[in-house]
Amino acid sequence: GGASPSSRPPGDEHAPKRQRLAAGSSAAGAAFQASGPGQCQAAAEIFGRAEPGAGRLYLGAQTATVEWRIERFALQRQRVDGACLDGPKFGPREPWQVFCHPDGRCFNQPQGGPPGVFLRYLGPHERVPAYATIEKLADGRFVVPENNARDAPFVVLFGRNEIEEWGVCKDFGLFDDAFGRDLLDEALVLRARVTWVEPRADSLLPREVVSVRRNAAPPLAGLEGSLQADLAALWTARRSAPPGAAGPSGGPGPALPPAPPPDLHLVCEGQRFPADRAILSARSAFFGAMLSNRQFREAAQREVELPDVPARALSSALRFIYTDEGPELRSREEAEELLTAASKLGIAGLMRLCSDCLRDRWLTVTSSVGLLRLADEHGAASLRSEALAVLGANFDQVKATADWDELIRSGMNPSLIQDTVQAVADASIFAGRASIKL
Repeated sequence: GGASPSSRPPGDEHAPKRQRLAAGSSAAGAAFQASGPGQCQAAAEIFGRAEPGAGRLYLGAQTATVEWRIERFALQRQRVDGACLDGPKFGPREPWQVFCHPDGRCFNQPQGGPPGVFLRYLGPHERVPAYATIEKLADGRFVVPENNARDAPFVVLFGRNEIEEWGVCKDFGLFDDAFGRDLLDEALVLRARVTWVEPRADSLLPREVVSVRRNAAPPLAGLEGSLQADLAALWTARRSAPPGAAGPSGGPGPALPPAPPPDLHLVCEGQRFPADRAILSARSAFFGAMLSNRQFREAAQREVELPDVPARALSSALRFIYTDEGPELRSREEAEELLTAASKLGIAGLMRLCSDCLRDRWLTVTSSVGLLRLADEHGAASLRSEALAVLGANFDQVKATADWDELIRSGMNPSLIQDTVQAVADASIFAGRASIKL
């Protein structure tokens, strides 16, 4: 669907819903003061109201920009006959797309009119607050068309669906005759910019607005004397060089306080890792069940072998257990290996860390099937949902890959089949197609 015109006269009391939602404001803080009262109200409804005298901090914001050149735009306006021109997708995991109705004909403006340029959200979430601008290249610089400039940037609440009662927009756009004038070599050159806060199940979002004053006191975690710092010191002492070992310059190494002896060693791939039963049981569901139940012989052993866990992954898992810190994951393979180990050992926090890393750094159209299988197998919910969203939005490309053929041949569990079909169907509807062939 399209958006309603944003170019109505300032005094028009019958402006459509979307124009009222698109009241402009800048990023935060003092810029709100410069905006009109209607714009402040629109921003406050999405981001929350600041307490008097208290600053605001916006967490997790991301920004993406794309430029799009539409050649022979005047001719396109004459011949398009209501069709939509799809522009590029952009942003991390491509949650945004710019598109255009050259003759202005769209769902809620079937008669046509000024050209309309739109921004569409393709991600998995139902509520995504954002600042958005759509600009045209004119006289060597990008500017918002004059009729809409006073309201830019626009505060928009995006979502996968158009939800009237919530005021959620699937598509947001500007209708403006300026898009058809002063073309550059007969081409319309556009730039779309969006800054958004993406809700995540493993964070405080979408309750992303916090009072700086309330959070001014530094947390104890990680400071000297904290539980995290003391356990990290124990971990470091046990992994340090033996007494008398040479330091970096060839002299004796730095003296470290002696570490209490471990009461358990974990063995894998010929390596022995010192550990503490109580700490392992508290931090790992796997070790908690094994070491607290006398029916398991491992509960009374001083050494426990773990043949199914690579030594590299076990070392990283123990580091996380003692310090709450993960390793620097340099490759997708390393992240997948550690996610698998964290799943086997029942370390929820490490699973979430690996899942987020795979999602943010390696989730693409070509990797979506492989990461979907991994996430489904090990219960990485956030990675699974995002991989499904990428797969659904790009199914025409995905179904031609070898990974998809392998997934079909190897079989999927019924829940994954249902969710995959639903993701493809949802993406097809959002893209304006009545159906899609699986």
